[in-house]
Amino acid sequence: MRIRLGERGLTLLELMAAVVILTLVALPVMRLGTTALAVHVESQTRNEGVLLAEDILDQAKGFVERDGAVSQEQIEVVTDLTYSLTTTPFAETDGVEIPDLVQVTVTVQMPGSPEPVMLETVVRRREAP
Repeated sequence: MRIRLGERGLTLLELMAAVVILTLVALPVMRLGTTALAVHVESQTRNEGVLLAEDILDQAKGFVERDGAVSQEQIEVVTDLTYSLTTTPFAETDGVEIPDLVQVTVTVQMPGSPEPVMLETVVRRREAP
């Protein structure tokens, strides 16, 4: 390898300055990627909670419509997921209960999610035969 007169390469100082500048640019970009990943994981967890809550709500609606029963239960699932299913007689804003309507509430707490997912609906009970 021959070095010609008048040719210059990068000095160690210039190379170190370039590395520092690249590092200063790369750190915010890496932080942005980490934040985006955390938001994606939280959103995915919340979506799973909503889907599970909808499934539980549909099952409870079918139970109330079919059997006309009102029950309350709290269920703990092995995967650290907690959900509660509550059915109560439906009451109007003035507190007057409507006998053939039932309010069904499902609350799902997913692991890693800061706040629970809560879905509510009102179901008409099956008429007595």
